Amino acid sequence: TTVYQKSSAVIDSWGAYNTFKGNTIILRHTTEEEIGPKECMGLNEYHSTIVNNTLVGATYTGLSLGGRPTENEQYGLNIISRNTISNNEIGLYLSTLVTTIGKNTITQNNFINNSDHAGFTISVLNPFDLINVILSQHRIPFSQWDGNYWDDYTGHLGRKIPGKIQFFSTKFSIPLRNVDRHPALGPIYSKKELVSTTSDITSNVLEKYSERTLTWG
Repeated sequence: TTVYQKSSAVIDSWGAYNTFKGNTIILRHTTEEEIGPKECMGLNEYHSTIVNNTLVGATYTGLSLGGRPTENEQYGLNIISRNTISNNEIGLYLSTLVTTIGKNTITQNNFINNSDHAGFTISVLNPFDLINVILSQHRIPFSQWDGNYWDDYTGHLGRKIPGKIQFFSTKFSIPLRNVDRHPALGPIYSKKELVSTTSDITSNVLEKYSERTLTWG
């Protein structure tokens, strides 16, 4: 598989109802100035599944995930499960809008030896969006984190995920926290064990990227 230098990510996708399954992506940068992908996966997806991938060595993010708007303002609703994300500058980073309705689910992943394991930004693009959220029953769209393995977890009251809410495309932001309330105490699964356990969340979904090994450097 050819990886093009002009792309910031090895797998770079905008779409919906896709499955990204069983890919192994290893980035080996010899210098900080080296031209090449800085992300293993850079996705803007709606209602997609990212499962059983191994993402290693990114100088930016192992996996960055944004939301793809549709006419009825549904975003997110992605499942991120049973991936091993290791030795990246940032393991997983989520970006959503405050008007997002669908939540992402992040469960049973391994976060190992990343400089920062995970983070998120919730953006407010204009004052009306924030007013609508305050006046309606719609809540700020926190993703659901549960049962992930974190190699830095010390075993006290869940693993906190740092984030922020960003206002009007400015530098002004307010820090937020999300929590994985049931962190796994050890790494989760192996690829052989996963073969029989992925069918429940990958059925009836287009498999866009599946079972590939990609190496840079």
